Amino acid sequence: MRASTLSAVVGVDGPFASIYFEDSHDTEDAQKRVELEWRAIREELAEHGADEQLLSRLDGELLDAPPPVGRSGRAVVATKDRTLLDVRLQAPPAARVARFDPLPYLLPLVDHGDDEQPLLLAQVDKSGLDLYVVDGTGTKQLPTGKDEDHHEVHKAHGHGFRFFAETQASTEDVIRARYNRVAEEIAAAAQNNGAEVVVLGGEVQARSGVRERLPVALRDRVVDLETGSRAEGSDQDAVMREVASLRAERRVATMDDRAERFRAETGRGSGLAVAGIDAVQQALEQANVEVLLVTDPTERTVRI
Repeated sequence: MRASTLSAVVGVDGPFASIYFEDSHDTEDAQKRVELEWRAIREELAEHGADEQLLSRLDGELLDAPPPVGRSGRAVVATKDRTLLDVRLQAPPAARVARFDPLPYLLPLVDHGDDEQPLLLAQVDKSGLDLYVVDGTGTKQLPTGKDEDHHEVHKAHGHGFRFFAETQASTEDVIRARYNRVAEEIAAAAQNNGAEVVVLGGEVQARSGVRERLPVALRDRVVDLETGSRAEGSDQDAVMREVASLRAERRVATMDDRAERFRAETGRGSGLAVAGIDAVQQALEQANVEVLLVTDPTERTVRI
């Protein structure tokens, strides 16, 4: 996970409610199961000393949130006054956690937290664009320029060759202008939201036209999506499942790459990789850590 995720809890006075639970929506009774899970969590927090002000606020935040797609886990860290962290987990935790302590409990985020940069989902057709940012907190639709001209784009038919040629050229000019505008919006959204990858879905011809108009540096970070479209009634759940699968694959690849870098630097003895509590503690105290790899916890407790 990224250290920036934890910045919200730095310098905040407790006590803290730390909650980790499964909120999967992959069965017909999913909402009922989530409600029962929250009831059990609520009782545990109350037993540990959480007051009604905190619990009542979490009632709405946890039960009224938009449901995820498929299997999912959720992490929430909150004080009496505000919620500091509310993020989706890469996988449901093995068992729910409900703690109310002087310090926030953050270790489950190491196992299940989302450490990927935001991903930009762009669904395109000849009329325009729908844009979404997908990250560890969920999916957010971005505002875009309105679909232009508010009419269907059709190729010309009949009325003589000259009329056909002129109308055909005019139609293609309109389409090219739209592709240019859509490409500009995608590039701006990727930069403004720090998106590492752009997932491009929608009509095949529109995807091709937009892709070739993207900046070269961004074009190399585009992944085509074969599922879904902008059409009314299209299966957005299938789209989001494919996006979630893509993010999970990228996370595994990133973890493998970091582990391989650690092994390589350890083997070279370059000093760029260290292991063991004492060496790692020293590096942390010196603010000299780029990536921290954590194994299963031991019985030893270290305070830094």
